[in-house]
Amino acid sequence: MDDHMASENPRKEELGKEERQNPKNGGGKEERDWSEMPCDLLVRVFQLLETQDVFYKAQRVCSSWRKATFDSSLWRSLSLLAWSVWEEDHDWDEMELAAKRLVDRSCSQLVDFSVQKFGTDALLLHVAERLGFLPFCEFSWFWL
Repeated sequence: MDDHMASENPRKEELGKEERQNPKNGGGKEERDWSEMPCDLLVRVFQLLETQDVFYKAQRVCSSWRKATFDSSLWRSLSLLAWSVWEEDHDWDEMELAAKRLVDRSCSQLVDFSVQKFGTDALLLHVAERLGFLPFCEFSWFWL
């Protein structure tokens, strides 16, 4: 019986080793927790993405990614001209609210702001109140 127990224990130990060597992600590769990526690196990656991808998608991944999306360097230049193609997916009020939030995230560092189709006098007033001076501002198809 002791021999049986002795032979059973090494098998359990081997099984435990195999499980540790071959985690569920397969191939024995180390799992990565992207939520632990340093904030400055996340910001650099986010700078390569489209504004709407950072604002609508990246910030919803996890709390550390959301925190990184509040870095004002991401919002120095906002070109929301392409957002008009989202017309079917988003209503105008939601898009205007998003634009206001982006202006707020810039922390007065915004130097280039362009918006198309969903601009209103309220959005223009919001930009003026938050920024004071803006080197470049373009509103096209702007309704007052």
